[in-house]
Amino acid sequence: MQLNFRIYQLFILLCLASSCKEKSNKNIDAPEDTPTRGKIHIFSDASFKPALLPEINTFEGIYTNAKIGITFTSERTAIDSFLRGQTEMIVVGRPLNEKELSPFKAKGIKVIQDVMAKDAIALVLNKNFPDSLLSINQLTDILSGKIKTWKEINPSFPSGKIVIAADQGNSGNLFFLKDSLGLDIKNVEIFSADSVAGVIDYVKSHNNAMGIIGISWLSDADDKDSNNYFKQIRVAGLYKDNRDKFALPFQGNIADGSYPLKRNIYLIYSGARTGLRTGFASFVLGDRGQKIILKTGIVPAKMPGRDIEFKYE
Repeated sequence: MQLNFRIYQLFILLCLASSCKEKSNKNIDAPEDTPTRGKIHIFSDASFKPALLPEINTFEGIYTNAKIGITFTSERTAIDSFLRGQTEMIVVGRPLNEKELSPFKAKGIKVIQDVMAKDAIALVLNKNFPDSLLSINQLTDILSGKIKTWKEINPSFPSGKIVIAADQGNSGNLFFLKDSLGLDIKNVEIFSADSVAGVIDYVKSHNNAMGIIGISWLSDADDKDSNNYFKQIRVAGLYKDNRDKFALPFQGNIADGSYPLKRNIYLIYSGARTGLRTGFASFVLGDRGQKIILKTGIVPAKMPGRDIEFKYE
């Protein structure tokens, strides 16, 4: 009788151990997130905050078990965070280069780089600046340090040295201008304002300043902050040779390519497994996400469909 009882105890212990091991294995293998639930944290260039926040808010409103944290920072910091494994998704204004991709390729990890939208760099001037048009050559000479004062362009322009105001010293906006115009911008005075609001405030109070920001901060006609910023400054138009053929950095001119300082916004993420980041990417690139982009006043990567209601009488 006692022997049978001991065998029974041993059987129960073995079953419990097997059950615990099975549960442990399931917990190890189970992903922490799925395409519609869980938690992720994204790093993004601060230039794209007005376009990205509505996407996150809408996604979380639909999928209530999904939580997306976001850090808005410089382009360089966002990319470095991705390379160091601190995040699995970033939003920046350029694709990763071969050197940056090589560690992922060595590990057999696919990195997906989707274009989620197109925006532009806006040049903003003091509200009382006497002119709002610049040629590409003039802009190039200003950013290279060849032109140091506004009076070198026109004697009626404000006196004093031209100061370039950027949201950060290592701003992706500055790197874009450097790369797209083929410039060395080390010889120009740059004021780091720490934020887009800081850029607007600096330009508003300095008539010799030129601010550099992403146009999405000014382009949403339904956004209170966007309208407030727009009223405080002048947005410069750019032209190549003929002043009459200038273009402003607004939606139509970005879409047709007539505004020269246009760029892609990249959603970059690891494709190692399916998870919340792939679900969010699918949403942003889908019809609903692209409609949100369109509403913010920049250009969606894919033009979303239109809903047409037919009434029959």
